[in-house]
Amino acid sequence: MKKTMSKEDFIKNVSRNTVIRIVIPGLFFGFISIAFLLFAILYKELNVKQYYFFLYLFIFFFIFFLIFLQRIIYKNKVYSIKRRSVDRYYLISNKEYLEKISTYDTNQT
Repeated sequence: MKKTMSKEDFIKNVSRNTVIRIVIPGLFFGFISIAFLLFAILYKELNVKQYYFFLYLFIFFFIFFLIFLQRIIYKNKVYSIKRRSVDRYYLISNKEYLEKISTYDTNQT
């Protein structure tokens, strides 16, 4: 017999996995890109020729930050389903999330 997920469990699953899979990596890439930008500025002020390396790393991590920022702005969500003892993660839009929430409301009435 399959165990179905309640609406509260689904909301908890989505919020937990969204924070772990979208928000925390976005913050990480943002902080790392700022750190590399500060290193590049510091090395340029000290007249060290290696500041280009830190500038390239800033650009690299800033692109990843923008990808995660776009997911946060568009309110994408992540939820997981356990299948065959492996968690499967699904990225859904805000519209799909609201549709899934509304199906829980219609199933309860």
